[in-house]
Amino acid sequence: MKLNTLLIGMLFSICTFAQITISDTDIGSVGDVRIQKYDENPVGISLGNAGENQTWDFSTLSPDNIAELNFLDPSKTGFSETFPMANLTIENDGFHLFLSNSPGGLYILGYVGDFGTYPLENPELVLEFPTQYEDEFGFSVQLDSVSLISEMEPDQAAGLQFFMPGIVAAKIRLDTSSISYVDAWGTAIVEGAEYDVLRVKKSSFATDTIFGIVPQSHEVYASDYQIFTPEYLTVNLFDTVHFSNLGIHDVVEVDEETWNTNGTESNGGFEYYNDASHVFTEAGVYYYVCTPHIGMGMKGIIEVQENWDYVMSGVISSGESSTNYTWYTDDANIGMPLVEVYVNSEDEIIAVNYIGSDEVIPSWNCVEGSCIDTADGSGIFSSLEECEEVCGSNSLEEINANTIYPNPAKDNLHIELKGSKQIYSLLGELLIKSDKDIVDISHLSKGAYLIKTNNATYKFMKE
Repeated sequence: MKLNTLLIGMLFSICTFAQITISDTDIGSVGDVRIQKYDENPVGISLGNAGENQTWDFSTLSPDNIAELNFLDPSKTGFSETFPMANLTIENDGFHLFLSNSPGGLYILGYVGDFGTYPLENPELVLEFPTQYEDEFGFSVQLDSVSLISEMEPDQAAGLQFFMPGIVAAKIRLDTSSISYVDAWGTAIVEGAEYDVLRVKKSSFATDTIFGIVPQSHEVYASDYQIFTPEYLTVNLFDTVHFSNLGIHDVVEVDEETWNTNGTESNGGFEYYNDASHVFTEAGVYYYVCTPHIGMGMKGIIEVQENWDYVMSGVISSGESSTNYTWYTDDANIGMPLVEVYVNSEDEIIAVNYIGSDEVIPSWNCVEGSCIDTADGSGIFSSLEECEEVCGSNSLEEINANTIYPNPAKDNLHIELKGSKQIYSLLGELLIKSDKDIVDISHLSKGAYLIKTNNATYKFMKE
């Protein structure tokens, strides 16, 4: 599901006429709430054409998933120290997107979620302000992630070990760039409403490079002459250092100030009192002393560098481009991209994110006497309470015997209530919709069904 991708697309409240101009003053505000919908099998829509005064009809979109987006003050999220330049955060189900808005543009600063905290070393440009029809802008970013071979999937680990025997860690560098072009303006129709929009075509390119480390072993010898040999050792990340001839000597890691003053207080790092090996998993400078003989100057330094060797490229992405289209509107009630369309390499639409109504959407269905939350808006009950009031009840005659009868019914069901009548299966499938007081149900199979009319729901049996 790509719900959080629309978050990254951004949130806008823009004010002008058909050809929209977006500036930093048009961005949604802290306290806003938007309903985001995702159609993973869109039908009846098209990308349309680039150019002026276009029309795009998205009326046939139907959500498979619905989410609530909350616009938050970054200083109140608990992550302001990690993202000090952020002035807006969008939250969805624990996922936080941190943003910076300025007269020059809108930038993504990083993310926080179940996967961890990821500040971007190079902020990602979302929109360059002011944004108008036929504008073009872009960005490039480099992301590094490190994984231990022992924590990888067996097939992945085996592949890397084939290309670099002895590898213990891999760094994946993903170089991503994108070009955004405002290629059209016009009108978009979503859920029966019309919006003035700009369309932005974004083309992204990504290449990956994998680097690895094959660790080496080193020795530090505690000499009887009260010196460590070597006193200064340079190693690489994940290398092993073996401390030998310990017993009357020891090695205790200390901070730099303690080392300079010949102190012995440990900084909580490594401590060994007999021969031992230590693997260095973080780059940096490590200071250590021999506590019995520090008065004689017995101390040493280990500098851990981070040097990676090239393994391969093009495993994740071989430089192929991907494209998506985003429609931005000037409607203050939207306040973020109205529609985002994902396409394949043939420009065929594969999924759509869009902002929709925040009205209560029926979510509950009665299934074999139990209330089930559909979680996708396809249910026929607006609340659990409404569902439980009807679900499992077989006494419809007692509830409304004078207006809905007979029960059970065989061929015709009398529903003497005003308005439209909808008959559903217990799985929530709409079977019949009629404005008539007598509804033909002869084609239905035997069993229980639900009638919804005038904001009330009833149950009847078909014999």
